[in-house]
Amino acid sequence: MHRIERQAYKWAMKMAGDPERHRAGLECWIVRSPDHLIVYNRVAREMRLATWSAAQLDLDPADTRATRRRPFCNSGFVWAVAVLASVLAASSAAFLVLRSQQTPGKDIVSGAPTVAQSWSSHADDIRRTRLPDGSVVTLDGDSAIAIRFSADRRMIELSHGRVRFEVARDTSRPFVVLTPGGSVTATGTVFDVEVSDKVRVHLMRGAVEVAMAHNSSANEDTPVRLIPGQKLEFASRRQAVMPVPQAAPAADGRWLSGTMSFEDMPLGDIIAQTNAYSSSRISVSEPGLLQKEIFVDLDIRDADAVARKLAILLDLTVDRSQPGKLILRPR
Repeated sequence: MHRIERQAYKWAMKMAGDPERHRAGLECWIVRSPDHLIVYNRVAREMRLATWSAAQLDLDPADTRATRRRPFCNSGFVWAVAVLASVLAASSAAFLVLRSQQTPGKDIVSGAPTVAQSWSSHADDIRRTRLPDGSVVTLDGDSAIAIRFSADRRMIELSHGRVRFEVARDTSRPFVVLTPGGSVTATGTVFDVEVSDKVRVHLMRGAVEVAMAHNSSANEDTPVRLIPGQKLEFASRRQAVMPVPQAAPAADGRWLSGTMSFEDMPLGDIIAQTNAYSSSRISVSEPGLLQKEIFVDLDIRDADAVARKLAILLDLTVDRSQPGKLILRPR
């Protein structure tokens, strides 16, 4: 059943990314076993993808399907899809009601066994909160998550930003973080997940398994297991090559305190990261300064202190004549 669940998540993510390409394969997979239909339906509800799942499956009669020249695995599929459509229709209606009532930080469904909540953070804010199961999440600036906890599974969707997960151990309910490019599964552990141009997973304690969407067929059911101190980076779409875990620099986990280590980093990148956490904006009077590379530790949540330290290292002055602006100028 664990293998079927993994496959169901893979199919759901494939359908989200490229339904035309994967529809026929999903249909064939569903009719191979009654368990496939049951598990896929549950996964679709848990991933809150019921609405598009129902829409993407071809529910036309077999003779209409034949005229479109789409593969048809066997006659049992019409019955299977009919059952799936009826169940998904009901779950879609429940999903729409759920979404219409959702507000950040409020329970949508109260009481056991299902809890749904969402949280977000402002660009210049770090938000820490405790989840219903006792796990703790810390959202970096401009981050957002939505959770759905049931009796047998804890699902968290990270749409954008970076989050530190400190997972309360519960072997009966896997803790699964869904991202645009795959999922991260843990039972009790501490790890960061970041969603930006790519998806980045950094494990500090325990163990996690990373399953990536749209891998090559040869590796499609093979999750990547991380050990403490490792990180994994992958695209939010197709994986041309299975990524390999790498050793994570110690500085990667320091974002909670605000202290960041920049090793031969262009000044422009340092300024961009600092400005993301502050209403005071650092800039330079001469664009050529942005290419200068620096090796330095900085508390990027204190823009004034960052500007002062950069000015000392690069022999610049800080112009504060304009409100909300810290302009670095040559002496």
